[in-house]
Amino acid sequence: MGLFWLGASSAFFAKLLYNKAIRKPYLYKAYHYPTIMLMGGVTMVYYDWYRRLALEYICELEDLNDRQVESRSKMIADPLLKPYDALKSH
Repeated sequence: MGLFWLGASSAFFAKLLYNKAIRKPYLYKAYHYPTIMLMGGVTMVYYDWYRRLALEYICELEDLNDRQVESRSKMIADPLLKPYDALKSH
């Protein structure tokens, strides 16, 4: 819920700065503020949701890659260790 308010306040200040840039009073067309704040809040929430999904996907790919590297290193190491184990047992 905090991100919603962060997005809403960011949109509010963006609208204020826009009004200053076009040299209008700060509350020019004040009826636009609730709509813009709602859109900013929803945008921030969905941005965070998408970011979390992307991070989860990246973590899954890294785990898969780590498992593949481990299995390949075991496949390479096993034939190399067999003669050493045979010598060690004598």
